[in-house]
Amino acid sequence: MDFSGETYVQRRIVYCHYPFWREHDFTGLGVTVEQRDDLIARIERRWEISGIPFPLPRLCQDAGRGSASNR
Repeated sequence: MDFSGETYVQRRIVYCHYPFWREHDFTGLGVTVEQRDDLIARIERRWEISGIPFPLPRLCQDAGRGSASNR
């Protein structure tokens, strides 16, 4: 199965682990920040077109980003 298909089939796993993958530094494992960011972007694009009726989760700290200037 291809990446797109696996992302959909394993959507529960992707959903649960996405915040960790998005924030974790994998450089110690030989994965560059650029490679991680590329993979995250691919997951996000696939999720958007999948028809899954809920968005990928964000960490709580993400919800507050940029809101301090809006107070």
